[in-house]
Amino acid sequence: MFASIPWVRLLFDLPWANKFWHMIVDTHDVSCFSSLTCSLACSFSLRLLVFSPPVSLTPFLSVSCYVSSVSVFISHLIPVFVSVTVAVSVAVSVSPLSLLPSLPLSLSPSLVYHGHPSMRAGVLVCQKDCIKGHLDYEFKESLSSSSDGPMGHAPWGEGTFQTGKNQGWYKFSQGQGIQLDASSCIGASKWTILIHVKLDHVDTLRQMIGSKAWSADGLYTDKVLRWSPSTDALTCNSMLQTTKWYNIGLTRASDGNLSLYLNGYRCAQGISKNKDGYKLDVDQVNFMHGESASTSPSGYLRRIRLWNTVKSSTDMADLSGCRLATEADSACKASIIYNAPYSAHRYSKTTYNDKIGYRYGRGRLDSPEAFRPPNSGLGYSSGNWLQLDSGSKQAISGVVIQGRQAGNQFLRSFLARVSNDGSKWMDGVYMCVCV
Repeated sequence: MFASIPWVRLLFDLPWANKFWHMIVDTHDVSCFSSLTCSLACSFSLRLLVFSPPVSLTPFLSVSCYVSSVSVFISHLIPVFVSVTVAVSVAVSVSPLSLLPSLPLSLSPSLVYHGHPSMRAGVLVCQKDCIKGHLDYEFKESLSSSSDGPMGHAPWGEGTFQTGKNQGWYKFSQGQGIQLDASSCIGASKWTILIHVKLDHVDTLRQMIGSKAWSADGLYTDKVLRWSPSTDALTCNSMLQTTKWYNIGLTRASDGNLSLYLNGYRCAQGISKNKDGYKLDVDQVNFMHGESASTSPSGYLRRIRLWNTVKSSTDMADLSGCRLATEADSACKASIIYNAPYSAHRYSKTTYNDKIGYRYGRGRLDSPEAFRPPNSGLGYSSGNWLQLDSGSKQAISGVVIQGRQAGNQFLRSFLARVSNDGSKWMDGVYMCVCV
């Protein structure tokens, strides 16, 4: 094991690579002794690739160098290949046992390979303990955790890393995903997972979080966020969109209680008797990968975080960067529909710039038209909104919508935000979306 080494270089010893050699010393019938414990007694070629400082050489007596600046290669002329590249301060000594007449070295060292000399490589380093039971993968050009601990892997094929201002993200395709061995940091009985993701598809069953012990069970998207199997009745009612970033959370308490979070809001919770209450198989946690490509999502990841504790609802909202609306102390005994007058309506912008109360500026319930924004086919991502003033600070138990009466035009999903003053907005409990 080498200490304090930042760089590792792997080189092929190929005949056409000779132009890279700075110095070549040929000898025969030599034994090589060093702290690398090599002992050879046959014809070989010792090649020193010199970077800096220069190597002092006394012919046939010794070659001394610091391997922190020199790579050493020892190759038999017979089809046996030994290559050593190290970066520690080691002295290498070469001394002849007997000097034989020099033989023509027309033979070149051989490299054993199949097809074409190609490889993929990584480095084994000492794993550091994760900081305070927390793993934080920010996808800044690697799958390493910024809070130390194990590195993520992409056994089904790596996606692409992209960088933006002060942040990175990771684009993954169907069938790829990330696998993690979190056993050195996360416990099986209680934990929290939080994913910041934007999905390409949300209309079919695609797995977001899984674990080896769960088989095909786990957290899925299927128009909404839900647990599979559906018998556990863990489903969030908010419709998902393909154009938005979501903070998707999953927690498990020691008593087996599972909670689903969408952008900081706990949208479902319950206890399951399946699969040992879904304790986490910490040796193998899978993200964005189902049993097949068709049940695997594609999209973009900004961050994956895990904790060995159960985060509260307040914590999850804070970690998601959301401010949730204050829930009422008690539920309404009964609800009525308040159809606000046009004086209490505000719209982002209407088709043809129609004024409030005229044609496409008529967004009251039961009106002959509707509020219709320009470019309405683009949805809320273009910044369209309808605002209502309920007249006073009071509990809001829900909203009611209708489609356009004069045509077959209506919404399938929407966002709800609330405010005490009409300027500072908080995400409503039905669908909390934060950017």
